Order: sequence, then C-alpha cells, then structure tokens
Amino acid sequence: MDIIKFDATEEQKVEDSLEKFNRLSYLTLRHFELDEITMQEINQKNTLVNLDLTGCSLRNSFDISNLRRLESLTLEWVAGVDTVLTASIAIGCGNLKYLNMTNCSTVTETALQEIAKLENLEKLIISNVSMAQDDMFEQFFQLKYLDCFGCCDITDVGLKKVLEKCSMLEYLDATETGATIETIKTAATMTKYRQNDIILEITLSSSVVEEYNSLETIVTSNYLKIVTSKEGNIEPGEYGEPDNVGVQKIDWYHDEDDFDDCCEIDDDGFELY
Repeated sequence: MDIIKFDATEEQKVEDSLEKFNRLSYLTLRHFELDEITMQEINQKNTLVNLDLTGCSLRNSFDISNLRRLESLTLEWVAGVDTVLTASIAIGCGNLKYLNMTNCSTVTETALQEIAKLENLEKLIISNVSMAQDDMFEQFFQLKYLDCFGCCDITDVGLKKVLEKCSMLEYLDATETGATIETIKTAATMTKYRQNDIILEITLSSSVVEEYNSLETIVTSNYLKIVTSKEGNIEPGEYGEPDNVGVQKIDWYHDEDDFDDCCEIDDDGFELY
C-alpha cells in the first residue's frame, strides 16, 4: 500500500491534491480556510455528487455553478456563505436533493431567496439560520424533511405553505420558531386524508404542544405524529459547534471502479492510500 505524506503547512497542498482526481464523486473538507484558488479547483470537479464543507471559512465569494451533478451539499457552520454562492447553487445545482446550512450566521435573506429556487430539494436543514423567513418556502414542492429549529422568524404562515404543498413531507422540526398551535392544526388537516400513507413527524416546543392538547376539540390524523421538544434541552453537538473544531480533514472517493483510492488530510499531514 503506497502512502504519500505532505507537510500540513504546505500552502498548495489542498488544491494540488485535488488536481490529481478527475472523476471525483465525494469530497469532504472540514475546518479549512478556503482561498479563491482552492474554491475554483473545487468548482472544476463537475463529477461531484456529494460536497461537505463543514466548518470551513470562505475567504472570497464562491461559485459552484459548474457542479451540475451535485445532489448533496453540507454548509454547516460555514463562514462566508453569501448571495453569490447561493445564486450559483440555484443556477447550476438543479439536481440538489440535500442541503444543510445549519448555523450559517453570515447568510442573508436575499441569499436564502436563491435557495428557494431549488425545486427538487428533498431535505433542507436551516437550523439557527437567523435570517430565514416565511417567503423562502414559496416554491418547495418535493420536501420530505425540513429542520428549521431556532429560526425565530419562521411562523405559521411559512409552515402552512410547506404543509400544503409538500404532500411527501415526513419530518418537520419547528422547535423554537414562531410556530403556534395553528401549525399543528394545519398539519392534522393536511395529513388526515393523505393517500400515500406517509406519516408526518412534527417536533415543536413543549409549550405549543401542551396548548394544543388542552383544546376542547382537536383534529386527529392517523398520519401525524407530534413530538415534544423541551427548549434548551439539546444534546451536546446536536446543534452546537461541530465536533473536532480546528481539526482539518479532507476525504475523497472516486467512482466505484476507483473506490480503492481514498485520501485524507488532517493536522498531522496528508495520506493517499
């Protein structure tokens, strides 16, 4: 087994390493500060299906419109997510099914409007994205999973749009949002006569669920499961800062024919094996 090691301080390490792979399908870069050259190199990997940039910091605006095969994108705790990036996602990544933007503190309302154009999106995680608003849900029809935990400006209005348009929705976390018992009423009404036998699990703050359960008359649905979430009772790492902060890591995999090739970069160096 051949092992190639590079010093972790080599400035050109990441982009030079990326140049070696022409049929890259999966790429994970965690806790790196990505410069313009590296980001341009990533955008050239048009065979990418899965891209994970958890904990990275973007020095410049990042365009990934060339990644037309991309189906899964993780931007959790990424600093520097702006309208240029989200617009490029909307333009070039029409096949995107999974998007995780948990704790993207720099993202603006305008940038989120671009995300709303991803009509094929099935799983959207925007936990603790403070600028998330109701109107970003206008064009979603294929959502199966929505996590908007901690998005205070998302209300019954936006959640109603999702519940009415997304008949295949299986999971909704609206804990610590502006959701009230009206969201539960809508969920019960919309799922009551579902013909696809899909059960919707909805998680809400305990105070909202308790208020709903205290009503004299409630709408029931065999296709609705209501889960209580107690505010402030979050397991470490669930919505907090990701594990191994400061540890740089890169994983990549070829298509099945070349799956034996795997690379990792961490703070000790670089290995190809």
